[in-house]
Amino acid sequence: MSDRTETARPAAAAPRSKWAASRRILKLIFTPVAVVLAILYFLIDAIALSLVRPLARRIAGWPPIARLMAWIATLGPYPTLALLLVPVVVLEPLKPLAFYLMTKRHQAVVGTVLLAMTEIVKIVAVERLFRVCHAKLMTIPAFARVYTFTVRWLAYLEALPPWQLALRMLDWGKALSRRVIALARGLADQ
Repeated sequence: MSDRTETARPAAAAPRSKWAASRRILKLIFTPVAVVLAILYFLIDAIALSLVRPLARRIAGWPPIARLMAWIATLGPYPTLALLLVPVVVLEPLKPLAFYLMTKRHQAVVGTVLLAMTEIVKIVAVERLFRVCHAKLMTIPAFARVYTFTVRWLAYLEALPPWQLALRMLDWGKALSRRVIALARGLADQ
């Protein structure tokens, strides 16, 4: 009996070491890919937010929205959290549909408009709600932990060279667009 046990142990140990090696290889391959995808996702959101922020300010001053925000400010922390999740839960599933439509030859414009509109509405709604209710949401311990973790993770991503490169490229694109606009205005004045 002891011979069987001894022979069975090395056989059982071998798959574990193969699995551990496979996991290390997969981690080496997929970690940079995941970091790049996360950077792209947050960069797109940051660009969209910077473009949409003036619209959000204008909408926030509209009397019905101001009354709605005042009412939301009276809610407790957990109803506020549920309300904050509504735009995300409703609009995030539309993104894969928008990408699917963008791959179809005759629906590319519809997909692009759907993606832009869902992103604008989601960013405006979530950003506005979060600004109004940040202090209240931070009283929820789990939310505070997740928020702190996310802020630290984003700070880590922003310190990475690909993020810095993306920001430099964005600044370069802004400067180029300003020069093109100035050139076009100069040509139009002539």
